[in-house]
Amino acid sequence: MGSGELYSSAYEWRYFNKIKEDMELDGKVYYARLTVKQGTTGYTSQPVKASETYTIYIGSLGENKVNAVTFNGEDVTDEIKNGYYTTPEIKGESELSISYVSGTALNSVVNNNTRVTGYDGEIRITNIDSPSDIFVYTVDGQLVGNITSAFGNATMSVSKNQVYLVKIGTNVYKLAM
Repeated sequence: MGSGELYSSAYEWRYFNKIKEDMELDGKVYYARLTVKQGTTGYTSQPVKASETYTIYIGSLGENKVNAVTFNGEDVTDEIKNGYYTTPEIKGESELSISYVSGTALNSVVNNNTRVTGYDGEIRITNIDSPSDIFVYTVDGQLVGNITSAFGNATMSVSKNQVYLVKIGTNVYKLAM
């Protein structure tokens, strides 16, 4: 018996056939990749069954508080209920991105509506409530760029697949792109 025959006859391979049955129908593949990017932690990517929704718990730890959550670039922060977010029906490659805030004035963060999100190589800062100098750094402390913004919104183009720290006043926002 050759090594290929040994592998194909192994008892465990029956599980792979079941996965194939769940993910394919009439030769068409029905799964997508859901990537969850979070602050300085990095990301995880998982194949998921398409045409279904998924519920994910999003929490804060220590001095890092959840600032904003986006799904495929759309701000869905207000859709989080008791720490849980349920995705819309997955239709293709999808990305859930979570940014966190920490700062010396965490009490003011509670009332701060500023949101920092990132998607497709662009950092978006919304609801800026006072003139601010905005600095963007890599996690190893290199300055990527800075802008001065009045009120409203600001954007900055950055490289994809990086983790960034965005400093606005005394608050630091962490997000993975």
